[in-house]
Amino acid sequence: MQRSNIIASSIENRTVQDDDSRGCGWPSVRQRVERMLQQVDYRTTIFIGAAASSFKPTAFPAWNKFVQLIYSSSISQAASDLPGDNLDVVTAHLNQCIAEALTRAPPAARVPNYKFTETIARRLGKDYLRLLQAFRCQRANSDTWVVNHVHEWAAQALVDQTAAAIVTTNFDDCIEGALENAGANTYRLTGDPHIDGAEILSRLPPPSTSSSSSRRLILVVNGPEACRFAQTLWPQVGQTFSMLFKLHGSCYAPETCIDTRLQRQQGLPSYAVDLLDHLLVSTVLYVVGFGGGDLNDNTDYLRMVHNRKHARLVWLQPVENEVLEPGVVALSRVLEGGRDASEGLCVLHGLLRGERVRWDEGVSEFERAVVDWCRGVGTAWCKLLVLDLVELCGATQEQWRSLEALGFVGSKRQDWNAVVERHIVDGGMRTQLEIAKQCASACEILQGIRLDGRGETPSVCEQLDRLRLELKRWHLHAAQDLSTHQPHAQAWVISALYGLTLFHGQQRQAAGEALAFAQNAAFLVGDLQSHQALKSLLSTLTITNRTPAPLPSTPTSSPSTAIHAFIPALDNVNSKANLYGVPPALFLRALLHRAMLFADKIIVSSNVIVNSNVFVSEILFGGRDVAEAFYLHAIRPIVVHEDPDMRRPIMGMYQRVNARAGYISERIPEVLVARLDEWFEDAAAAAAAVEGEDPFIRYREAAAARNYTLWMRRAVGEMRAMTREHLLSYWRHLRTRNHHVPADLARLDEAVAEEMIETVLSAVDAFTRHLSGEHLTRSQLYNLAGLFATIQENPVAIDQQLRPSTAPAVLAALAHHRASMLGRPWIAGPLCHELFDVPYQWNPIVHLATTDPALRGIVFLEEHERASAAFMARLAGGGFRVSGQAMQSVTSALLLGNASEADVVESRSRLAGLRRHLRARGALDPGVDGGWERELRRFERASVDVGDVTVRGVAVVAPEVEERIVEFLRLCVFLVRKGEPLDRMYAEPQLMLPGLMRLESG
Repeated sequence: MQRSNIIASSIENRTVQDDDSRGCGWPSVRQRVERMLQQVDYRTTIFIGAAASSFKPTAFPAWNKFVQLIYSSSISQAASDLPGDNLDVVTAHLNQCIAEALTRAPPAARVPNYKFTETIARRLGKDYLRLLQAFRCQRANSDTWVVNHVHEWAAQALVDQTAAAIVTTNFDDCIEGALENAGANTYRLTGDPHIDGAEILSRLPPPSTSSSSSRRLILVVNGPEACRFAQTLWPQVGQTFSMLFKLHGSCYAPETCIDTRLQRQQGLPSYAVDLLDHLLVSTVLYVVGFGGGDLNDNTDYLRMVHNRKHARLVWLQPVENEVLEPGVVALSRVLEGGRDASEGLCVLHGLLRGERVRWDEGVSEFERAVVDWCRGVGTAWCKLLVLDLVELCGATQEQWRSLEALGFVGSKRQDWNAVVERHIVDGGMRTQLEIAKQCASACEILQGIRLDGRGETPSVCEQLDRLRLELKRWHLHAAQDLSTHQPHAQAWVISALYGLTLFHGQQRQAAGEALAFAQNAAFLVGDLQSHQALKSLLSTLTITNRTPAPLPSTPTSSPSTAIHAFIPALDNVNSKANLYGVPPALFLRALLHRAMLFADKIIVSSNVIVNSNVFVSEILFGGRDVAEAFYLHAIRPIVVHEDPDMRRPIMGMYQRVNARAGYISERIPEVLVARLDEWFEDAAAAAAAVEGEDPFIRYREAAAARNYTLWMRRAVGEMRAMTREHLLSYWRHLRTRNHHVPADLARLDEAVAEEMIETVLSAVDAFTRHLSGEHLTRSQLYNLAGLFATIQENPVAIDQQLRPSTAPAVLAALAHHRASMLGRPWIAGPLCHELFDVPYQWNPIVHLATTDPALRGIVFLEEHERASAAFMARLAGGGFRVSGQAMQSVTSALLLGNASEADVVESRSRLAGLRRHLRARGALDPGVDGGWERELRRFERASVDVGDVTVRGVAVVAPEVEERIVEFLRLCVFLVRKGEPLDRMYAEPQLMLPGLMRLESG
């Protein structure tokens, strides 16, 4: 990697024009930027926004202009069947309505662009994505693509290695075109490891050749599967590879595009989170052409807040931009760093040079593409789309009259559905229309009831009961769709109206269940706004008056009979979350909530606590600087008790030891570590005062270290055949999880895997036999295999770890094995993680099971983790076993992770009988008494039949509650969707409930 300052060169080559009029130009910030670059060995990531593609000759619209082109073309198409004398007036009024809403001052008062595109996607589904193909790069001739100077600069930065990576939010493929124009060695990942592995090997220059920058392999990463594959390559980004990461997807794969509020509110998938985390702490992020609108709903959308203590950002901002996006203003308050800081946010005043297109100079190719798309959508659907947008933006009375000219008479959705009915030909749409009409009718009925206790008549009760029966039918239909993972984005509307009907009919418990299901349904489709609205409604109706309560700081049973939970996945939760793409923090909460239902304490390694930024910052501190007592009461850290240097603060000691010893670690803010120590010191003092339970579980470090060394030597030595078979079986599982592999390719792939397994086993065998120290650490093995974010040179990773007497032939063989692993990290990485991580994760579990037979231990596993548990039991030589499987039910990890504290506490209370059974070491089978199966169904999204309750009266509701109900009913609009729904940003992981196995000594 060249030690080149890409930020300075962008100004010197006139790609960027800086402005020092306010003391934020290049002369004023240069020294600080140099300090930032020195901290990361000049590794730089360029973050490119939409403005980069707005220059001629590409001249793609920035987001604001893109939105304007959509609504103006949609209005023109919607009004195309009007007589000429009325056409101009109608289109002018409607254009004015939407334009004013999108340009209000201040920015916080505007309708956000992504909410606008979300409205389109709700109505048109995947038909909206067809429009994004208009961002395709155009051919200049048969040999070159039409790109601008910013694209050429970005491409050259990857080619000449002055940038380790480029991250872009743009849909267009102009940077890819510029790379092709430059003759770069570029490959677009498919996400299929069988294809990508072979392609990468064929494109990498031979190791013996000189490092010609023109042959540096540049990987284009777009979409979930490609991201998952690319994760194995991240340690080599900027060294063996450079990377172009399409954060929001690309026009050549529209299904990968992220363009709506729903998608942004869900948060980026875990693989994108991992990549941004890695780049923010290991490179300087040079932000150009990006206004920051993505941060308005979620300041931490791009992980800049999460990494605020260690991130280094240089953000190019125009000096004339007096009004910044609210998200950028919020971010600038959060990020630390003064003029002399080597971390934080550094604002560089300036702008990208270039000539932008004038949209009044004629119709561009892009405009024609938008007009053609509107024609393809059709006049009737454009009318509905305009209706949705005008509702979103608000309208004057005069503008509403223009809607009437389009056929929308009156202001009721029931009337507007008639426009849909005249143009429906598809059976699926007819079903949607029937639901939409039923929902509109329900809203009218519920709004028309005056619940003051005097209007209760048999006819009103009968009307409510008929409505209840109709809505229940669709409610159950929606639940079935949800269970097949193809829900309508607004299926929650049906269940919400069903719940309100039951509430009005004095069936409060049933109403609560239906509304809770609606809340979960909204969450599962990513509609967090409606999810929160339903949560607020439930609180307003006081259907449940539960209040969050912490778990008891000590179990109700004695320490000797307390149930202790082990969760091996906590050690590397990101890898588990990445199987689905779900945000790691949400997945972590799901794992913790499950254990809290069935156990008294969760045993967590101190290394996990001080080495996982997500676990500490987002779970234990909830994204703030205040400890979350709910989770801290539940965990019990394992600490060393025989170290003579062991003294409080314990967590701080672990953090320092890990950093000094070069162990696997993340940089956790010291203030949070100090507050953890304060928490556990107070807990220890309180326990000592009443002779209660020690908040720590103490173990002998030497014994644990001996175990890991023994098991690893056993795995690659006397039990090598068993290890080989386990790793091969694990490889088969990985390869077939998401891909169908043809038989001939499977045989070839298995042969490659067998060769790599032998390489890994031989490398570890030689390394452990010649190790200079007494004990082996996982960090040493990670360095050997190149699994850390930065790959060490051979002398550090190999030679310095071995005895001085190690023969040169052994060193050469190890170097050869290491080169093979580094050369195929997509093969070696997963195998090494399984071999290195499983003994590490199970070490405290086995240690406690074998040294404390009285311990009531349960281990939480998923089905695919059982093979690893069996492998570990054999590797440990019979010192322990897992038994008593109780895996009868599954639930959504998203729902479980999103459960409130009150929900967890109440369910835990209801499961007290099962915990008593576990403390007594009773058998784990479906016949266990305690009602646990019934309670688990509360977490299963398909359990929605609230029973056949009949409306016999009308509820009396306070005026302020009635007002809140009427306000909520305005949100309950079921839209008839034209196309297939947009894909979710990530799959929905399923967790086994209970998902536990009993831990017993051998």
